[in-house]
Amino acid sequence: TSLPSSVASSIGSASTFFHNPGPERPWLLTMSERVPTSPAEARSLARVFREEGAFVLRTIRRLGATPSDAEDLTQQVFVVLHRLPELLERDAPVRAVLFGILRRVLADHRKSQRRARRSEEIEVAVPPAQERAVRRSEARRRLDDALSRLDDDKREVLVLYELEELSMPEVAKLLQIPVQTAYTRLHAARETVRKALAR
Repeated sequence: TSLPSSVASSIGSASTFFHNPGPERPWLLTMSERVPTSPAEARSLARVFREEGAFVLRTIRRLGATPSDAEDLTQQVFVVLHRLPELLERDAPVRAVLFGILRRVLADHRKSQRRARRSEEIEVAVPPAQERAVRRSEARRRLDDALSRLDDDKREVLVLYELEELSMPEVAKLLQIPVQTAYTRLHAARETVRKALAR
């Protein structure tokens, strides 16, 4: 598996990648300023990248990273190696060194993904409440629209009985009408509202 052109072209040689990171990689410029790299180290890192860059990318992808994430994580592996070039001076094989780095880089990436997912889950937990609020608001709007279709007499009975939850004798007494009249108005009001809400 060869390196994607986006990675290979952005990296080029180690000296270009490390010492001329460009505006698209300001974080790499910061790293370069912190950790001076000698020409010999740059050539060594360039060789490691040429020989093992595809291995790092391939391994990261096989360990579950998406293609786009894998490219970013591959760059991060070589940034770490740039910061700690002494890792190459140890007796461990180069691939063992790179694998140790990429495991840590990938572990950090997964942790950040889990945090992001938990954050998304928290955010997703809010919409149902918002959705209920929207539904209540829409129901209220439709009810108001239905009530607006009633004449005042019927509307008063319906509001007092259904919404204010007064008993029918209380509604009749409050409106100074017979209880039977109140029931008649309530029945007519309910039918009008039912038809309005069914539309």
